[in-house]
Amino acid sequence: MGEWAYVKLEENVAKRNGMPMQIPVPKEEFEGLADKGLDGARVRKWIGEFMKEVSGSWRQQNNELASRYDAFLAKGMHWDKAQKAFQKGDSEGAIKALKMIARVDKDDAAARMNLAMALAASGQYPEALETFKAIEDVAKGDPDYHVAKGNVEMALQQTDDAINDFADALEAKPDCKPAMDGLVSLGVLMRIYEDPKDATSLTYVKRDSVLDFFEQLWGSSEHDLAYYLEQISYHELEKRWEVVIAAADHALSLSDGNQDRAAAAKVAALRALKRDDATDQAKKYLEAHPDSVPMLVELAQCAGAYGAEGKALLDQALELDPGDQIALTLRYWPETGEELQPLLAALPDLQAFAEAHASCAGAWRSVGRAMLRLGKDDEALEIFRKAIALAPDDDDLRSEFWSELGRLQKWEDILKDAESVEDITKHSWQLRWGEAEAYAGVGKKVEARAAFAAINQDESLLIDIRRRAKRAAERALGSES
Repeated sequence: MGEWAYVKLEENVAKRNGMPMQIPVPKEEFEGLADKGLDGARVRKWIGEFMKEVSGSWRQQNNELASRYDAFLAKGMHWDKAQKAFQKGDSEGAIKALKMIARVDKDDAAARMNLAMALAASGQYPEALETFKAIEDVAKGDPDYHVAKGNVEMALQQTDDAINDFADALEAKPDCKPAMDGLVSLGVLMRIYEDPKDATSLTYVKRDSVLDFFEQLWGSSEHDLAYYLEQISYHELEKRWEVVIAAADHALSLSDGNQDRAAAAKVAALRALKRDDATDQAKKYLEAHPDSVPMLVELAQCAGAYGAEGKALLDQALELDPGDQIALTLRYWPETGEELQPLLAALPDLQAFAEAHASCAGAWRSVGRAMLRLGKDDEALEIFRKAIALAPDDDDLRSEFWSELGRLQKWEDILKDAESVEDITKHSWQLRWGEAEAYAGVGKKVEARAAFAAINQDESLLIDIRRRAKRAAERALGSES
């Protein structure tokens, strides 16, 4: 016989890996074992060679271990079948092979783990859960096991059990992201960014502790108005109204800058929460800032925008800013903008208002939007061109125009208009996105990918925008290949 060394595994470790507790290793390979580790194929090769060399008397003296080695070798071909089935996407074939392994070696928890996951992937949740439970004594404490089992319990709507398994996974591995994502799906945790422009600031917070978390974060250092306005915008997108209110309060406590945006955001959040004090907060702010258009619009909505009091407040707002899009929509569009006949009936009054404020780009923009809703595309685009001529530096207006051109696949028109924009890299991401889509639309894939990549690399933008840009750049690459 060759020279052999033996590696002894703790019982649960052996079962988790589907291996015998004692493994023969050729002495020449023993020293490098710590670096290379044990994998099924190498262990099978060593045991096969070892069993060819042992004598009949060794088998008699080590009957239990010999039987364990025979079982380990016998299931090798079934492991190969399972692996090939997985590679082909053949779930049923993999399940069949793994069930055979489980019959050949009842102590192979690795096979049962894979079987349970294959059953779950094919939607056989009750059987998958039963299989997971069969190896619980062995697999307990393995984060992958608890996450996989928790996902099955979640699919079976066994919420409490799923929460417990995800918690067990986190106890074993505190940074286990799949477990945290599972708890997000169950509403226990929320996925948040401390800084919505920094991907590395992603963290998980208990749903009922989000406000406390941000209060502590904001209190840890001083911040300016721009910081809190950014926080307000981020939490508005996520509809975290209590956090919006708190961020607005911090912004309003500062003495510098125009606080209209923060004050209006607070009232809007109070309205979203159906809080009775929304109206009082709006009136109080207007007493000190009577020319605040955003707050006049908010108070109009508190009062009922389509009633007499609301209309009067909107008229007051439009006297100050005839181009405010929210005020124009509430004042001149019908209450339900989805029905075309009421919108058609309302259009003459909106057009009359625009004509009375002929130099206001925002008024014409609202007319253009109404035309688009009514399906008058050509007329709408001409009105947008008129508005852009009045406000050539309004990126938001131009990007909406480009978006509509893109909807109509008028890609060349976008690129032609883009020639009039000086150094587009210094303009809004929406405008840059429109140009990138136009490049893709005319088949200029290299230019499209470069434009999307530039948006992705712009660290001044929110993470979600940059991720969207990265995916768009990858799609441009794929369409070229």
